[in-house]
Amino acid sequence: MKKAKQKPPLTFPPIPKAINFLLTFFLGLGMALGFAWLISLTSLKVVDEKLVKQQVDGKVVEKLVKFVQNSHGEAAVFFNFLDPLYLNLTLAGLLGGLLYSILLDQKLELPSWDGNALKPGFLGEIFVGISGAFIAYSFLPEILTNPAPPNDSNLSLLAFVTGVVGGYGGKAILDTALNKVIKQIETADKEKKIAESQAKELEEKTYIRNLVNQQIQEGLNQSELSEMQEKLESATDDVKERAFNLAHDARSLGRRTLTFKDRVNRTIPIFEALVASDNNNASYNAELGYAYISSQPPDLDKAISYLDRAIELRIPGASTEGDSWKYEMNRAIARIGLGNSQSRDDILKDLFAVEQRKGLAQAIDEYERDGVDGGNNSIKNWLIQNQDWVSQQTNGKALLDKIQLSAVAKPVTSTLSVTQNRADLVAAPPNTKIKATIKTYLKKQPIDSSQLGENEKKEVPVGTEYKILKHSQESDGHYLVELDYGQGIWYIWSDHWYLPWEHKILSSVPQSGKNGSAREAIDQLSRISAISSTNRGTLKAAATRSIQSSATATKVEPENWLIAPPNTIIKATTKTYLKKQPIDSSELGENEKKEVPVGKEYKVLKYSEEIDGHCLVELDYGAGIWYLWSDHWHLPWQKSSKDNGRSSVSAPESSQHQGGNIVTRQQAESVYGRKMSDKQFNDLNSCLQRFKINTLQRVRHFLSQTAHESGGLRWMEELASGSAYEGRRDLGNTSRGDGRKYKGAGVIQLTGRHNYQKFADFIKDQNVMQGHSYVAQVYPFTSAGFWWKNNNMNALCDRGGTVKEVTKRVNGGYNGLSDRQRYYDKACQVIKQLPSTSLHTEELAAKPETGKAATESSDQVSKVEVVREMPKILTPKDVNWSDMSTHLTPHFTLGENLRNDPRRIPHDTTLQNNILTIMRELEKIRTDYGKPIIITSGYRPEQINRAVGGVSNSQHIRGTAVDICPAHGDVFEFQKWVDQHWYGALGWGAKKGFVHIDCRNGKGWKTGGEKGVRWNY
Repeated sequence: MKKAKQKPPLTFPPIPKAINFLLTFFLGLGMALGFAWLISLTSLKVVDEKLVKQQVDGKVVEKLVKFVQNSHGEAAVFFNFLDPLYLNLTLAGLLGGLLYSILLDQKLELPSWDGNALKPGFLGEIFVGISGAFIAYSFLPEILTNPAPPNDSNLSLLAFVTGVVGGYGGKAILDTALNKVIKQIETADKEKKIAESQAKELEEKTYIRNLVNQQIQEGLNQSELSEMQEKLESATDDVKERAFNLAHDARSLGRRTLTFKDRVNRTIPIFEALVASDNNNASYNAELGYAYISSQPPDLDKAISYLDRAIELRIPGASTEGDSWKYEMNRAIARIGLGNSQSRDDILKDLFAVEQRKGLAQAIDEYERDGVDGGNNSIKNWLIQNQDWVSQQTNGKALLDKIQLSAVAKPVTSTLSVTQNRADLVAAPPNTKIKATIKTYLKKQPIDSSQLGENEKKEVPVGTEYKILKHSQESDGHYLVELDYGQGIWYIWSDHWYLPWEHKILSSVPQSGKNGSAREAIDQLSRISAISSTNRGTLKAAATRSIQSSATATKVEPENWLIAPPNTIIKATTKTYLKKQPIDSSELGENEKKEVPVGKEYKVLKYSEEIDGHCLVELDYGAGIWYLWSDHWHLPWQKSSKDNGRSSVSAPESSQHQGGNIVTRQQAESVYGRKMSDKQFNDLNSCLQRFKINTLQRVRHFLSQTAHESGGLRWMEELASGSAYEGRRDLGNTSRGDGRKYKGAGVIQLTGRHNYQKFADFIKDQNVMQGHSYVAQVYPFTSAGFWWKNNNMNALCDRGGTVKEVTKRVNGGYNGLSDRQRYYDKACQVIKQLPSTSLHTEELAAKPETGKAATESSDQVSKVEVVREMPKILTPKDVNWSDMSTHLTPHFTLGENLRNDPRRIPHDTTLQNNILTIMRELEKIRTDYGKPIIITSGYRPEQINRAVGGVSNSQHIRGTAVDICPAHGDVFEFQKWVDQHWYGALGWGAKKGFVHIDCRNGKGWKTGGEKGVRWNY
């Protein structure tokens, strides 16, 4: 079979090249013009300005259609929407692309299809040229593309020329632009990765620093502690430096200050991690050794091993060598603490090394002056004990002569032989501890602490315990004790300490309620042979103190003690006696009284009210507790007309704040626990006034928080160097040295250049920018007040913020919360009122109770409240109006209403009835409240009312009013509660620390009906 003939494929005759070129060219031109038209549309730059002006509510399409319909012909529509600039650039780019294609290949290559791909030929070059023209034009300076004044012809020529050049070099321009974009993308990606890495590194550094801070402040649990050590070992050098500085400052502070002693132990894991990370760092090893010396209990063997390593690593001429004498100094202290007599040679070698590097006398003085380990100097004690041996060693005598031990080591007392020979010291049983029962002193000599220099005594807070190795027999009220852990040998006043050996001996004495029987028992027991001769004197002294304290206890109960205002001084007006019992001095033995010359003054901490002509006083500086005959003394709390024949204000009233200050110097120093300079005191009150820290709650919180933050005004500047703040842009530290210059200053540590500048602008003193020293000296409190204002702290205090809540705002956490609470409690005890604001006469007349009298204070807050069973209703005849201890109600005495002032005793029956009425109503409040209430002001006779600034129509004159506040708790909440149920008159004085109530309208507690008048103080 023959196959069918296949038809040839359909073909078209070839198009002539000229026609092909023209078709292709016009196609490219049309596409180019279309491109220019689209670009013009996207720019929304329409030739007809009317269309632009009529564009409302975004209806662009509607206006556009209407415009097109009104246009004459399609071509007109098309060209109306062509931007001349874009058309110019498009045609110029087209021309430049064609030129490039012709000159590159010396011919025009038409587009073609090879069966697999389309070759655009010169058409492609045209569009590359157009793209190059637009890119080139976009890179022209704005001064050329937007000339002033505008010149359309020049601009068109510039655009055309630029377009031709850009079109000719289109490919190169596109390649360059693309490379630039790619490079920018790569750079941005690289910077992003660097920023992410830096942020992660900063986060990690911050986390480590926070762990270190938390370990120092409060301590970490075991897992957190392990994590901290692991991270610290692998941390960068700057993080290690920051951690080292923090731990160093905490360890150094704890070694010097009993309050922060517990921090020393918590620095040890930090130093261990640092040593593990770099065992060849001398400073790391030395600090760990120091920490082991000061830890509780100390690990002296470890301390010596790390100090050995530090000395081995010490590099002569290094920046740290200046303080490296402390390596041998502390190693000597540790060796002395071990008490190994065989190490005497090693100790002396260390002391010679200190002498060579620093000068031993200067080093000892520095340690004593800085209070290292409480100011105790075990090196000096060791030299005293070993001076004969030391003087026989080479250069030993010269060393002792430089230190001048002879003048220091020989107290001028009859018990010198006890100090030097220690023959009379008795070994104490293991773990024997003594405890301070009152604030007292360890002393270098057995004399009154007020007669000793600061380097001869060491203040001891109440409750402090010491472990002792040996003690002497009592002599003139003193014991000599040798403390454990190398803390030296000291005298103590036995009345101020719990001494286990005294209590053990006294337990064998038959107890008796009568002093006479007890004395007989003492005399008998002291002669019993079973009692050693060493203990006989101790037994007599201890038993005598027991008798005296029992006699005291029968007269003055703890709740009857009154806290004396700060710096209360009593003065003998005639030759008299301080006495151990409230009887005639002629009946007392020589060891039961102390003669006092006329004019002698004593500072008083506490006192009792007068009983049978005697007052009991506790004297400051460890001078003891004594009775005195009040007629022989000037007693500020009893100052009255009998002094010099004129009326005067009782002590608490006269101690009211004077002038424009919000707190007195005494109040501030009592809270901070430290003397203030005039600059500091003035700046404190300036700060309180400027930032309206002027209510009880605001003042108490401000003082307590700043007291903690500044360590009781110890630190007006941050202890660290500030190097950790270098480069901290979040603090504004942009220049080299800003971190150190603008480190923390003031009592709430103003930190960073940015904050300094804001403060300088606010205070209008650009000297602030001198740095931390200027702020610490000139604005220690004002800088803190600036932060207080900016953080809206007053509002937090006003709504009853607790110490915990205020601490959270100040600290960001709860570091040191217990210490802040302690300061706040102290502030509440010391600052019970703020001075009144003086009022104009019109205001006094308009308000029932205003003026200073409304804030009359009370320093009497009973620690133990005595509740008596009473008849239901007392009449004036039932009351002994001259006995201040008489109970008017089960909870309140006459003395509380009259402020224990005999000048206020009422003799008129009407006044007496009024006092009983208001006190009965107050008793109802006290019963419902369920907690102690303090009367800050009660009945005031006219002359006293005038003296304290009361108004002439005061209800206090009539005996119908009392000002009250809660003994513990928020006075604002108390005021709100009282206001709900009190139907008599009431004055809102909570911001001054009290609430005024009176019965002028015959109503009282929960009586119902219409309430009495209300007013603000």
